[in-house]
Parts: sequence; structure tokens; C-alpha cells
Amino acid sequence: MKWLENIVKLLASDRFVESFRTSFDFEPILLRHRDIFKSVGTPLAQKPLVKVFRATRDTTECSPRVPRPINVSPDLLVDTFEAGANRQCDPANSSTLEKNDLGVRDPLTPRLKCGHPAVPMNAKVSLSDESSTVGTIAKYTCDAGYELFGTNTLTCGSRGKWQGDIPFCGTNVAFRKPANQSTTVRGGNAGHGNDGDLSTEHDGKRCTETLSEHSPWWRVDLLKPYSVKVVRVTTRGCCGHQPLQDIEIRVGNSSTELQRNPLCAWFPGTIEEGITKTFVCARALVGQYVFLQLVGVEGSLSLCEVEVFATDEFSIDRCASAGTPADADLAAFNSTCYEFVVKKGGSFQEARTYCRARGGDLVHGFQGVSPIFILNNLERRKDKLKTQLVWIGAQKEPLITARTWRWVDGEVVQRPSWGKDQPNNYNGEQNCVVLDGGRGWLWNDVGCNLDYLHWICQSRPPLCGSPEKLENTTIIGTKRVVGSTIEYVCPEGHMLIGSKTRTCESSGFWSDAPPTCKFVDCGPLPELDNGVITLLESRTTHGALADYACNENYTLVGDTRRRCGDGGIWSGHKPQCLFDWCPEPPEVNGGLVAITGRRAGSTASYSCQNGFILFGDNVLTCDIGGEWSGKAPQCRFVDCGTPAQIEFGTVTLINGTTTVGSLGVYACQDDYWLVGEGKQECTKEGKWSHDTPSCECEFFFFLKSK
Repeated sequence: MKWLENIVKLLASDRFVESFRTSFDFEPILLRHRDIFKSVGTPLAQKPLVKVFRATRDTTECSPRVPRPINVSPDLLVDTFEAGANRQCDPANSSTLEKNDLGVRDPLTPRLKCGHPAVPMNAKVSLSDESSTVGTIAKYTCDAGYELFGTNTLTCGSRGKWQGDIPFCGTNVAFRKPANQSTTVRGGNAGHGNDGDLSTEHDGKRCTETLSEHSPWWRVDLLKPYSVKVVRVTTRGCCGHQPLQDIEIRVGNSSTELQRNPLCAWFPGTIEEGITKTFVCARALVGQYVFLQLVGVEGSLSLCEVEVFATDEFSIDRCASAGTPADADLAAFNSTCYEFVVKKGGSFQEARTYCRARGGDLVHGFQGVSPIFILNNLERRKDKLKTQLVWIGAQKEPLITARTWRWVDGEVVQRPSWGKDQPNNYNGEQNCVVLDGGRGWLWNDVGCNLDYLHWICQSRPPLCGSPEKLENTTIIGTKRVVGSTIEYVCPEGHMLIGSKTRTCESSGFWSDAPPTCKFVDCGPLPELDNGVITLLESRTTHGALADYACNENYTLVGDTRRRCGDGGIWSGHKPQCLFDWCPEPPEVNGGLVAITGRRAGSTASYSCQNGFILFGDNVLTCDIGGEWSGKAPQCRFVDCGTPAQIEFGTVTLINGTTTVGSLGVYACQDDYWLVGEGKQECTKEGKWSHDTPSCECEFFFFLKSK
């Protein structure tokens, strides 16, 4: 406990230790040395020296840590002290013990923190304490149009973990989808099982009913596979009908072989009459068909409502844009919004104007299973229609002879579903298309000016729901409109795995999947010989930075900074501190040396004395490690000897020497001229530069005249 004694030495003799705050195996250490602290104190009324002690909890995901004092101030020598028994822990589950001067809370109770709780899709969470300490309650609420299943609260437990399972926010994807059953009697059509009417009294038109038969069943076609988590069943009320018993719920993609579909839930008993019972699948099951069957029972199956909840479809509340009437008849399917305008009528152009004012257009495209969804919804509303002609977004090209029909988005209609004898273009004015309920909702061409027809609007959702996130992640960004982005961040020391950003797409859903955060500790770095390592944030977890520096007369070779990376490995490589002071450069016989210094990078320049020639590099550099680069040069003495004498002439040494660079000049006597090079230079090869010249006599001939 050398560090503890050092703290005591910092304390002034007229100060008093007021309280101790610690936990785990650090507790007996402080209590054991309580007398040391008291020995330096006086009255309790004086300002305490040690106000708070903070200890970090020891976990299995920790790395060595040296205790250190923090928040030291001149008027309170030790305001807060931080000590981890031996290890630094995951900040998301750390234990922090701190309190005010009065010590209101039990000093031995650890103050743990939970990471930020996970949030399911289409939900929000609020915390009773933003610090997420033990006892904090996380309360969940679903977006409009979604229902919450499970508990709506989680509590931060004593171990720094959220207790309980996060809830599920789903929307009913079975509403008004095509339904079927084994048999039908007494007006108990299969469609009554998902029409939205929660009444438990049948009256021959509100609930489904089959014959009394062996293992009767009911089925809904969701038209596309959904990830189903919850199925909710409303049973028929009294009186006289056989209650449901031994019911089995399956979800899958087989429309005929029930037993091939995975089992969602099974209730081996009798369900009370006139109640709503929720069945939660053990795991989310992906399938297009949901079956309910009384397995092995001889009896009649009667259901008043079946609701199937999933998250991979948005609720109709998302379809209500500005200006949409409160009583609008909305539907959502396959990431598309629909409004069935069946309470009023208008012309083709009036219908388009209405739809476009709400961000869409008349229903068009008719691809995949969308027409089935649209026609099934029209059929269910058939008894409410004032006319069975409903505008869709298709028109014939304006020329009288034209035969091409186009959707309102400009695309050519590829597969029109014309009724019998259609299109007939009566009077040459029928250039618009309706769905004709009298023809089984097949197409009919009519005049575009008919002003009493209903219509269907089609649009994309203007925004996305609340994005989901996993535990310990935080979302930056609050915009939910299509095209906006959000960013996920992790707590300090954690690595983000997955996509950091997500975009609200035109489908009304966020791109990609939410990322996760993983605690990463790279551990301590090996010591640096002849240097020091500085942890910039006093930690070794993900994102931590370590700077290297060398002692005096040493130079760093390698990375000056390393970072704790994704794989729990420090980036780069361990550098070296190499000695950077060179000795005096080697002497050269017959030479001179001039140096710029003796540190790394300095140079030593060599030159030779007169008569000497330099062989080798004339410049050496002081390298890291304390050695001069290369090999010292040599200065060799060179003498060409006395130049040869010539007849009838003389040779003169200009500087009186015969060493390298010396000059000899030849001259001839009178009446002689020089043949050859008159100037010779002593070369570094020890020879005169040219052959010896000669002196030749001048001859004159005189001719005697007669």
C-alpha cells in the first residue's frame, strides 16, 4: 500500500478524513489504514481532506490499472480518489462509488451502471435516470399504430445488467387479407376472422364458423412472408357454441400441408368464451400463411378475430399525411400506402388531384400480389360502395386511333385485366379505366368525366418508424423523413460492428441492420527501452492512443503513435529508441575533416592535403544508433618524379614540386622550336600528363642568283 502512504503524506496535519467510500476487496484496505488517516486529523468541523473514494468493480473483462488521484485542488488536497483493485473494467458495467459530504448512501453499496438499453423497432425508450445506475427504470412506448407485447419496463439490476426481455412492437398484418377455412356454415365466412370487428357475438355475420368436423382449421394468406411474433385470437362469446380447445397455431409458406409449417404456439386445453388471448411464438417465424386448427378435436371452429403481428410492415398511421381526413379508409401493404376513397365521388381528374395533394397518385402499377390485396379490400367494402366503379390510374393515349394504355406514371400497361367485351371505347370517349365490381373487379373503359365514381390513392410513406438499436449503442439524429440518416455510436472503449449509418429509404424502413458494440481492451503495451509511453486518455481500450518518446540522446525509429484497434490489437509496431550521438569521425592520414555536429543527421566532410588524393566517399553521416555511415576515405600521396630533361631545352617546375597537380613547363634554346606539349601536369596516377616533347633545329636555305 505504498500509494496509500503517499496519499497520507499529502494531507495537512490540521485536516480530518470525513468518510470512506469503497467496495469489494478495496474496502478492508481502507478500513485497515483508517488509523493512519485519523492520526493526521483534528475536529470534524474542519473541511475534510479525503472527501470521496471511488473504486472500479473487478470483472472478467478488465485490464491492469494503476490507482491514481484525480481532481486535486489547492483547498482540498484530495477531493476524489479513483482506485481499481488491480483492473480497469468495461465502462458499461463499471462500479462507481461516490456521495456528498454527508455520506447519505450506504458507503459499502456499489453504484453500478447499465449500458444504454436495447430498443426494438418502432419503439422509444425513456429512462428514469439518464445515468442508468442500479434501479433505473427503462420505459418503452410504441410508435402510433403499433401495439406493445411483453413488459413495457426494464430495470437496471445490481449486476449492471437490464433485467427482463425487451418488448415487441408490432402491427396487424392479417387485417382484411384473404382468408379461408375448412368449411363454412351459418354465415360464418372466413373473412369475418380478420375484418377488424372485435365483437364476440356472431349473429350470423361477425365471426367465422365451420361445420362440426374432425380437426377444423382457419387460414389467412398474408400475401407475402412476414416475420410473425405474436398471434392474438378473440373467441366467440356465449352461448351454446363449443369453446376452442387444443388449438394449434402454425406459420409457414405451405398453403395446403399444415403440418409442414413450423409451430408457433399450442394450447392444450379449453380457451374461455368471449375473451382475447395472445399467443407469442417461441421465436419469430417467417411465413406467408397463418393456420389455426383444433388438432384431433371433433367439433366446430368459430373465431371472431385473428390478428397477426409483425414488424416488417408499417402501420396505417404512417400513411396519414398532412390533409388526410381523420376518417380516411387507409391500408398498407408491401411498403405502399393505399387510401380507399369510397364515401364520395368525382371525375378522373378530380380523383388524381385529391391523391396528388397527399403525395401520391391514383393506384397504378399492379405488379406482383398487390392487385390481389387491392381487389380483396374492395370486395370487403363492396356493400358500402354507392357505385361499383372505382377509378384506377390508367389512361389511353389521346389519339383517337391510339391503342396504347399508360399508367399515370407514364409506364405502358403491359398486362391489362379487361372484362368481357372491354375495352369498347363507346362513342370514342372512353379513355379512362375503372375496376368494375359488377364484372368481378375486372377492368372497364369509361369516360373520364364521370363525376360520381370512387377511387383508390397510392403513395409511399413519408417517413420511417423509430429505428431499433442493440444494447450499449446510442443513436445520433432524430429526423425520420425519407432520405434522412442516423448514426450509431458506441461507449468509450467499445468497437462498433456493422454499419455506422442507416438511411430512411423510400420503402419506409431503415437501411441495413443495427450495429452492435463490443468491448475491446488491447491490454498494456510492452515497455520501451530508453523511452517512455504515454496513454493519452489513461486507458488501453478501443480507440485509446499511446504516444512514444525517447530519452535524451536517443532517437525514435518507427511509429510515434499507436491506436487500440478493432481486433484488440495495437496498430503499427513497437518502435525503438536508438542512441543518436556519434563519436569523433575517424582520422585520415594526409587528410582533413570538417563536421557539422555529432547528432544523428550530422555530416563529416573529408578533404586531402596537398600531394594527396582522396579515395572513397568524402562525406559520412551520423546515423541513428551512434555510428558514422559508410567507411572513412583514404588520402594517398602521389609523386610523378622529376620530369625528363630534353636536349637543347629546359624544364621548369612552376611550384617547385613534383606531386599531384604540379606543373612542368618545357622551353627550347634559341634557333630551336618545341615539338609536343609544352605543359605537363602530375596526375593522380603518378604520371605526367603528356609525352616528353623535343627541341628541333631551325634550318634556313639561301639560293644564290646567277
